[in-house]
Amino acid sequence: MSQSQDLRTLRRMFPRMTSDRLVQAIERGKSVKAIAAAEQKRLIAENDRLSETIAELEQRIETLIAEREQQDADEAERTAPAAKAKARGNKPVAFANGHRPNLVDTHSLRGQWKALVADLVSQGMPRAKAVSHANRAYPDLRQLAVDEANSRRGGRRG
Repeated sequence: MSQSQDLRTLRRMFPRMTSDRLVQAIERGKSVKAIAAAEQKRLIAENDRLSETIAELEQRIETLIAEREQQDADEAERTAPAAKAKARGNKPVAFANGHRPNLVDTHSLRGQWKALVADLVSQGMPRAKAVSHANRAYPDLRQLAVDEANSRRGGRRG
């Protein structure tokens, strides 16, 4: 085998081998087999170092996961009394027709307008569309509700 074929063979066998290492080995008069053996030893050592690094990183990941689980457990323990207190609160009331009654104050004009919008929303209309529809259908009610709200606002300032 000629020297150029040997170099091509080494390049195919060890594509990551730098040209500097290859030239140094040739200058020292090493044979192709000796160069290949040295490169294999170097790759095995590199592989061992990388395996150790991977093992260290996996251990670090396990440690971080355990720390995170401990933090989550501490957080759950810290918030458990509040969650229990909240769970003991009032339970929702079941209504016969399946719909919640409108609990808006209908004694004021503003309350009547809000009740109208709430009814439209409960029928499945989006809130923005319900407001627009209520304003178009009952413009006088909307204006009276706005006037009432503005008069209340003025009374608070004075």
